[in-house]
Amino acid sequence: MQTGIGPEIQAKLTASKGGQDITAPVRNGEVISYNIEVRNTGSEDMNNISVKANVPEGTIFVRPEENYEYTGASYYKEFDYKTFEGLIQTLRVGEVVNISYEVRVKNDTEAGTELKNQAEIKYGEVTKQTEEVKNSVSKGNIRVTVKRITDKNVNLYKSGVVQYFAIIENISNEKQENLKVRTNLSEGLEVNRVMLTTNMQVEEGEIFDTNNQEGNQNGQVGNTDVIEIDEKDIPKTEEITYSKEMNIGDLEPGQNKVISYDLTINEVQNDAPIEFSVEVVEGKEQYQSNRWQDNVRNIDVNLSMTTNTQNEYVHSGDIIKYTISVENKTDAETNLLEIQDNIPMALTINKVTLDGKEVRRNKFK
Repeated sequence: MQTGIGPEIQAKLTASKGGQDITAPVRNGEVISYNIEVRNTGSEDMNNISVKANVPEGTIFVRPEENYEYTGASYYKEFDYKTFEGLIQTLRVGEVVNISYEVRVKNDTEAGTELKNQAEIKYGEVTKQTEEVKNSVSKGNIRVTVKRITDKNVNLYKSGVVQYFAIIENISNEKQENLKVRTNLSEGLEVNRVMLTTNMQVEEGEIFDTNNQEGNQNGQVGNTDVIEIDEKDIPKTEEITYSKEMNIGDLEPGQNKVISYDLTINEVQNDAPIEFSVEVVEGKEQYQSNRWQDNVRNIDVNLSMTTNTQNEYVHSGDIIKYTISVENKTDAETNLLEIQDNIPMALTINKVTLDGKEVRRNKFK
């Protein structure tokens, strides 16, 4: 007789914030990442495995908004879902698949609320449930979010650059004073510049009241009077000195401050992804952001230069043609390469072409 023949599945649900397992109460405004680990421990491949989990009462389902790189002081979009559902099309013998989703603790969720979640896995007639995960809520005054600003369609490379935002918002009705920001960077990330903007706007926001539809006799929708903006609400940007812990001052109720980080990607150990997150310190309280991860590609190129006057004497008025060839030796497209060539003082650039097409002169100096 043989046992253990046929489908067999195991599942585990875990909760984390900022990339770390949750060991203390979560606060209003913090983002919880739920991960469902599904493992095939049987003797045959499985298809069409359904995965279902909860959006706990007191939280709201979130995911990145479209074109978040260009939306200013916002990143997440909220959805009024009660459950999360996923599908694993194929799970081979011994294979493990992880499915993750995020929720944010609502601003008005009362302290002491218990957030309960449990995942359910279905395969054919077999149904399994994970152990229940519970987290309690404590009062929070600050919401902090990080996002990448470098276009998501642009690949990141060693020796390249990347830009992130840290968005800090006061979600309370009281002034929050003497806030400090601690930055968590992967080894290999070097800070070039840090900018602090107070009252950054959400780029998709409107400054017109389009809800008033009275007096719409000429086909005009709403009231087009511009809303007056208080001087203290006008966005202000300044460069600040980077340190492991930076003091960003005070936040009035409803106010935000956004820190922009310009980073250089140096050597990355074992091709591991780079990570970025921050935490805000308010007195004895700490608020954790979500965690951002990016993969970094290796650059492997061949670079060569030839000239039509190699090993020849040249005279005043002669035309010298330099040809620079760059070959991509990687198996993926390489973006935003910059070629620098120091031209001798005795020479003047007449024309530059790229793949046979002339390049504008104002790109050169």
